Amino acid sequence: MATDPGQHYMALAEALVRHPGASMEQLAHAIGVSRATLHRMVSSREDLIRTLSDYAYVKCSQILDSLKLDEGPADETLERMVAALNPNANLFLFLHRHGLAQKRSQLEDDWLEQRRMLVAFFQRGQEEGTFRVDIPASWLVEALSSLLRAAGEAAYEERLARADMNHMVCSVLLDGARRRSS
Repeated sequence: MATDPGQHYMALAEALVRHPGASMEQLAHAIGVSRATLHRMVSSREDLIRTLSDYAYVKCSQILDSLKLDEGPADETLERMVAALNPNANLFLFLHRHGLAQKRSQLEDDWLEQRRMLVAFFQRGQEEGTFRVDIPASWLVEALSSLLRAAGEAAYEERLARADMNHMVCSVLLDGARRRSS
């Protein structure tokens, strides 16, 4: 296994998504390290969940910061955002299934800041005429989050090819499910 802690964290998140009840020994085996090595990384399962939750937040923050959500056409920015977030689908599935259950005020405050950034992004798109104005920007954030999670779940369960995730999320979010007349 690579020495980059981020690669270990991504592998641990995937292992927990695939086997939520795995023991620390099983998790260590899943990522190719000894149990002692895993315990040097994290002291307990609770510490593992907290560490992975923190890592997911940092990773998401880095992605959102790198995208410059206030620049460029909103629809193109959305497509870049989805493309940047989808490679981390297992990390976000982990968060949805495990990490968010850990109620920690700092993490919740951090996620609220990210949510504010995304609401502002969708508001900008509405003001530019790219996104619908009959749906609140805050709900568009919920829709994006749900579509990303659904695409991650479908890819994980092999009902959707990973290569199709970006198209599916952007297409449904930008165009909706209503059939358009030709």
